[in-house]
Amino acid sequence: MILLNLPKILVIESDPKAQKEIQDTFDGIIEIIPAYSIRQAYRLFLTHQDLHSIVVNICVPGFCVPGFRPNTQRLIKKMRNTFRGIIVSVSSLSLYRLIPNTSVGSDYRCSKTKVVGRILELLER
Repeated sequence: MILLNLPKILVIESDPKAQKEIQDTFDGIIEIIPAYSIRQAYRLFLTHQDLHSIVVNICVPGFCVPGFRPNTQRLIKKMRNTFRGIIVSVSSLSLYRLIPNTSVGSDYRCSKTKVVGRILELLER
């Protein structure tokens, strides 16, 4: 058995269905490190010092619906202090992708439907 040194991407997303879709899509191409909460995400971030990039849902856990506030800004800022890779902020709501404050420290923003394409672009860098 040959073990490949696959690039690692930390995916911070509370929806198990979305996590599974990303993992299934990139099986054998990228090592996806799934995090379902902000606390778990930060622990995994500290554990995996060799991350290629980070994809973070703007609202974790739960669903960001109008009236709910995005809650991952502090986490992004904290990770950005030491992480020099690429951070992508993701939301299914365009409102949250348009507000610059929701993704402070992120390099890119995209919708959940375009996250797979964005991850492929990141690998080419």
